[in-house]
Amino acid sequence: MRAITGLSICLTLLGSTLVTSGEEVAVLQVDTAKDAAVSYDDVQRVLDAKCVNCHSGPKAARGLRLDSWESLTAGSDHGEAIIAFDARRSLLVELTTKLVGGPHPAEINSITLNEGEVSLVSDWINEGARSKNGEIPFAGADQLLYAANQSVAIVSVIDMETNMVVRNVDLQSLGFPENAWPHHIAVEPDGSHWYLSLIAANQILKFDSNNELVQSIDFVRPGLL
Repeated sequence: MRAITGLSICLTLLGSTLVTSGEEVAVLQVDTAKDAAVSYDDVQRVLDAKCVNCHSGPKAARGLRLDSWESLTAGSDHGEAIIAFDARRSLLVELTTKLVGGPHPAEINSITLNEGEVSLVSDWINEGARSKNGEIPFAGADQLLYAANQSVAIVSVIDMETNMVVRNVDLQSLGFPENAWPHHIAVEPDGSHWYLSLIAANQILKFDSNNELVQSIDFVRPGLL
């Protein structure tokens, strides 16, 4: 595991808290043993039929190539295209479901993904966006930064080598309120666990390197880490 020197870093910018660990950064672990219901082959067939005409080769639109798992997970000129385990906030899904003028690429008179295809791609992402061999994007990444997005109660895990969001921890999905206000983050030197204070919910949470919640305790405000 690669190491960085210096003390832990904590920056607060526009309502987000950014933290890296101290002597050694956390390693992103994942359980690769679970079987995925949706195969990448099925996803690639959809992309081949509807997307790769524009998103392939060295001149791919917006720098986003969708002709292979490696290209898709590498993102575009503007950042990540997918966030493993979080289809809802993955750009690839957002472009087909959230655009005001209609789903991409209807604006260029091309055929869009149908409901079943969007569901298939979404399920694949939510299952970890695995490759044909079961590999999960950024599994084992060890240059990580944690950003607490207070207004939406989400902690984003960013790979510092690519500056891409590689995981999201949705606190509301864990039963915490939207106004929990995640604030201060601390990471164990060996990357085995990280801790998060919720200054509105008056709690401190402990997560493992899989971003699984393993413990929570109540505290009296201000209770910063």
